[in-house]
Amino acid sequence: MLSGEARAAGGDVPLPFFLVAGIHSPGFPWGDTGVFSDVLLAIGDGAGGWRRYAITDRALAGLALDLRGGTCRYRGAAFRLEAGASAAFSEMRAGAPGLVPCELDVDLAFEARAQEAVNVAFPRVSEVARKLSSRLTRELDELLPGSHLLGISITPHTVTLRTGRIRARDVEAGGPSVDLEPLPQRTFGEAEHGAFRNVKEPTLLYGYLCAIRPTARAARVQIHSRTLRDEPVRWAKDRLDAFLGSVVERTSSSEMLLEGGGLRVSPLAPAGKPGEQAAPIRKVGVPVLEVANDHMPTAVFLRRIVEVVDPSGERCLALEEDMSRMNLAPIASDRKVKVASLGGDDALQALDRVLDTTGFDALVDERLAATGKARSEFLVVIKPNFMFAYDRKDRSTFTDPALVHHLVARLKRRGYERVKVVEAQSTYGQYFLGRSVAEVGRYLGYDGSAGYELVDLTLDEAEQRDLGPHLGVHPVPLTWRDADMRISFAKNKTHCYAYYTLTLKNVYGSLALPNKFKEYHCNRGIYATTIDYLRAFPVHFGLVDGWLSADGPFGIFADPVPNETRTILGGADLVAVDWVASTRMGLDPMVSPYMPLAVKAFGKPEIELIGDASPWRPWLNVPVLLSLFTNRGLDASHYFGNIFYAACAQMDETAFPPRRQGWFISLLRRITNPVRRAFFVRSDGPPSWANRFFGWLFWRMGY
Repeated sequence: MLSGEARAAGGDVPLPFFLVAGIHSPGFPWGDTGVFSDVLLAIGDGAGGWRRYAITDRALAGLALDLRGGTCRYRGAAFRLEAGASAAFSEMRAGAPGLVPCELDVDLAFEARAQEAVNVAFPRVSEVARKLSSRLTRELDELLPGSHLLGISITPHTVTLRTGRIRARDVEAGGPSVDLEPLPQRTFGEAEHGAFRNVKEPTLLYGYLCAIRPTARAARVQIHSRTLRDEPVRWAKDRLDAFLGSVVERTSSSEMLLEGGGLRVSPLAPAGKPGEQAAPIRKVGVPVLEVANDHMPTAVFLRRIVEVVDPSGERCLALEEDMSRMNLAPIASDRKVKVASLGGDDALQALDRVLDTTGFDALVDERLAATGKARSEFLVVIKPNFMFAYDRKDRSTFTDPALVHHLVARLKRRGYERVKVVEAQSTYGQYFLGRSVAEVGRYLGYDGSAGYELVDLTLDEAEQRDLGPHLGVHPVPLTWRDADMRISFAKNKTHCYAYYTLTLKNVYGSLALPNKFKEYHCNRGIYATTIDYLRAFPVHFGLVDGWLSADGPFGIFADPVPNETRTILGGADLVAVDWVASTRMGLDPMVSPYMPLAVKAFGKPEIELIGDASPWRPWLNVPVLLSLFTNRGLDASHYFGNIFYAACAQMDETAFPPRRQGWFISLLRRITNPVRRAFFVRSDGPPSWANRFFGWLFWRMGY
C-alpha cells in the first residue's frame, strides 16, 4: 500500500494517489481454495474527484512483489471505472459496461524495513513466540509448517519510496491517460508478508483497516475477528458460532502502529482492558474505490480504498478489507436490475424512494407501450400477502394496507385507473368461517378507499388451462390472466417450510384453489407449482414490506415480538429482490427450495443494490429440524397434517368463528389452547405469561 502525491507529466500541481497491490495464496481468508491477486489505483483528478483503475484475477502474470528486493512491478491489463466506484471479479470477466479496458504500468523501487512479527491468533499466541525475531519466525514457518498456529501472522514493513513511475492508458485510442511520477518525500507506505491460517468450521472472518499518513511517515493497521455464521438455519450451530465469535473477537482484535521507525501493538476493543485499548479508525463518506472478489466459495471478499479520520485527528486514505455474504453476481443471466433496500422514519416515504430509485414509473410506462392500450384501460394487479393473517393485532403477518393504498394512489395520479388488489383464499377457510378475501380484507383495512377493486381469485371467473408438469390442468382467474402488469407485494417473514416467504412465495398465494394444504402441499407440491405459475403469468415487479417483520420459527403464523426492521425493498425481478431480502435475514438465499428452482427457470440477474445490505439484528431464522418436520412430516399425510392444523390454528374468533369439526377436533383445540396462547397474539385479552416469555426468548435468540 502506497499513499502520497505524484506529479503528472507536464503538470505543476501534485495529485494525490493511493496504490494497492497484493498476491493472496490459498486459505485466505476462510481456509478454502479461493485465490486472487489484485491492483487498485485511485488518482486525484485535480477537481476534487478521482480516477479509478483496478484489476483482480486468480493470478496476474504481470505482477511481481519483492519486499526484500524493494520492488513492485505490474505491467498488464486493467480496467478504468468510467462511472461509479465499484467493480467485481465477475464484472471484469464479463466485460461489464462502465469498465473500460486499459493498460497499466507500475514500476516502483522502495526500501522496506521489516518490523517484528505480529500474531493475531485464534487462540492467543504465547509470549515466547512473540519474542522471536521476524527472520527466525519466517525460518521456523518454512522448516516446521506443522507448528503453525491458527490465525493471522503478519510481518509489517514500512515502505519508503526511492523512485517510481505509474502509467495508464485506455486500450482504444482517444481515452484519457495518466503518466505519474510519485514524489518520494511526499509518499509513504506499508507492506505485509503474512500468513492466514483459518478453519472451515466455524467460518472465521476478519475486518481490516490500514490508514497511511504520508506526511507523518506513519501507518496504522487495525484488525478484528469474528465468525461468519454461515449456517443460520441450524440454530444450535448458529448459537455456538456466535459464542465462538465473541470469544475470538475479545482475544484477536489488535492495532499495529508503525510510527517514528518503530512498531507498537495495542489491543483493539473489545479485546484488552479499557485503559489499554486503541481508539478505532473512523471511516467517512463512501468508498473511493471498491473491488469485490465474488468468485470466492465462502463469501464475497471486498477490498476498498476509503477515506478515514485517524485517531490522531488527521484525515487520510486507507485500505479496508471486509466480507459480505451478499453475492450480487449473475447466475445464468445476462440481465442487470436495480434492487432498493431503503429505510428511514416514514414507511410511505421509503416506499416512494424505492419506486423512484428502481425506475418503477418508467417500467409501468414501458409495459403500457408494449400493450398499445390507453392508460385508462391498462390493468395493474397488486398481490399483497394477508390471507394468513389471524389477528389484526399482530401486524407482522400481513402486508400493511397503508402501503398498498399508497402504491395504488401513485398509479392513479399517473392516469392508471384500472388497479385491482387480489388475493386467494387460504387453508384457514377450512377451519374458520368468514375467511373470504373480502371479509378478511375488510377486517384488516383493505377497504378499497384508494380507488381499487378487491378481487377474490378463488371466486373470480376462471378458465381451465394446462400450466405445466406440476400444476397440470388448473383454474386461472381471469383477473390474474388479463393483467397487463402484476406486482407481488410481500411481507417480510420467516417460513417454517421454505425458511423465508417473500415475493416468490407470495405468488403461490395467488393460486386459486382454496384448500391449499390438500391441493398443493399434499398433492402437487408448493415449490415447482409456483414456478409453473410464474412461467405462465410473469410478475413484473416485486416489493417487500419489511417495516415490521416476523422472524423466528413461526414467523409465517405469528410473531408476538415482531422486529422493527423499518425497511422497504423492491425491484423489477423477484429473484433479485428475494436474494437481497433473504441475505439480510442472514440466510443463504438458495436454502429455500423456491430459489434454486427460480434461478434455474429464470436466472439470477446481476444486482445493483441501492441501500443497506447489512443483516437485520435481532433476527431468528427457522431451525432445519422444523423445516424437515413440516415438509417431510405434515405434508406426507393429508389426514395427519389436516388434524394438526385444525387443532393448532389460532384465529380472532370474534371475527372468524371456528367451523364445526366434531368432538375430537374440539377436544384437541382445548388441549392446544395453552400452546396457542403462548405463541400467538390475541385481541381478546392481555398476553399470557408464556406468550411474554417465549416472545422475549425468541427476541433474545435472534442476536
